[in-house]
Amino acid sequence: MLVTAMGGPAAAAPSPTPTRLDPNVRQSPGLMFVKYYVVGTDSDGRPELLWHIAARLLGDGERYRELLDLSQGRSQPDDGRLSSPNLVRSGWVLLLPWDATGDGVRYGVPPVAALSRPGTAARTPSPPPIDRTQDRCGARSSWAGPDLSWAQLRLAPDSAWARSRGRGVSVAVLDSGVDASAPALSGRVLAGFDVAGNGRRGDQDCQGHGTALAAIIAARPSSGRGLVGIAPEANILPIRLNTRGGTANPAEIVEGLRRASADGAKVVVIGVPADLTDARIQDAVRLATLHDAVVVTPAPPSGSPGAKSPVGVLQVGAAGADDQPVGEHPPGSVDVLAPGVRVLSLGLGSKGFVEGTGADFAVPFVAGLVAVLRASEPGLSAPAAANRIMRTADRRDDGPDLRQGWGLIDPGAALGVDSRSETGRQQGQLQNGSGSSLAPVLVAALCTLALLPWIGRRSRRPPVWLRTMLSGRR
Repeated sequence: MLVTAMGGPAAAAPSPTPTRLDPNVRQSPGLMFVKYYVVGTDSDGRPELLWHIAARLLGDGERYRELLDLSQGRSQPDDGRLSSPNLVRSGWVLLLPWDATGDGVRYGVPPVAALSRPGTAARTPSPPPIDRTQDRCGARSSWAGPDLSWAQLRLAPDSAWARSRGRGVSVAVLDSGVDASAPALSGRVLAGFDVAGNGRRGDQDCQGHGTALAAIIAARPSSGRGLVGIAPEANILPIRLNTRGGTANPAEIVEGLRRASADGAKVVVIGVPADLTDARIQDAVRLATLHDAVVVTPAPPSGSPGAKSPVGVLQVGAAGADDQPVGEHPPGSVDVLAPGVRVLSLGLGSKGFVEGTGADFAVPFVAGLVAVLRASEPGLSAPAAANRIMRTADRRDDGPDLRQGWGLIDPGAALGVDSRSETGRQQGQLQNGSGSSLAPVLVAALCTLALLPWIGRRSRRPPVWLRTMLSGRR
């Protein structure tokens, strides 16, 4: 479901018009969500220095200038203002660039005063609507937008990029097509297919919805823009449906799934609601999963037939900036949640942006994470990949819920970066758990067996490889 800014139906009052804010301050419904840091003290009890904070959280002390630029002149909790890198007080709030990571980095709503800076809230035009008509192309977007959605900040996909960025994985997008001319997607949108019979190619998009979803999956960062996809090195296979009114003919969905299966896509996105109780769609989904593809689709809307997801399928619900589900779905039909409220993405054209709300805008975040995971672990099967995404979501310790499934997806945990994930737990066992007590015993036993032929033979020395291992040299 889309908010009115995207041209689709809305279940609630329209959100406020986006405002022009600092590039690292993101707006979500009624609140400002940012990455921020509260200044502490060093070992001598003095306030931390900006360059020490930059070196620790940004990996480069010279980036203290960014911290200064972001927070300079803003009111602080004690009514002071940052004006110099040498004049920082304990308890002050520093706004952080999106790529900040480390101990003390917080995400959410900082003290309200820390966001106040005169002259930074000039209003900008509303984002353009997505054209849902069948026969004519929508206007190309020119809305500047705020560069980076709160959703990317919340999920922090960069935590997983040390392992993978989705390279080599093909993601099929069954929707209105994908605009291959968008620079952020240049060179990674395949020709695709048009199963709607309109005589257009899959890599053309007249409505904008498919392009918006593809950008959330795979947009690469461009100069001066912070928008980046969850899997910025994945490829997009566009399969064009007639998505008039935000729906599609089941026969076209079936044909699209078959084309995606035949083309070897490892992830298949259905950008419109699909009835998984329909026998034809069930068969096509089963074919896709048998071809080792994970199928990702919006959870069905309330009042429609709800179905438990087949193996290898993820039904996605939307979450707001407070991590709580929005929208209603049949109980038990949601597998995971992803950001789906006022999500920023690319519009038609080379520079414009659009915003969207609904489960359809949550789907590409999950699909992008699947692509990153499967690129990191090529041997992982589709059912295992879908299961990993669910079991590493934020309800991993509490199990699934009838309304939100396994909860909000966690890219770092899915790729084993977070120790709370299954992979992290296994690694922790090897380092600190039961596995740690067994490994030294096995090594000692093997070394003893290898030394037996030399025991009592002082005239002979152990072989070089054994001496090297025993001495700890590599």
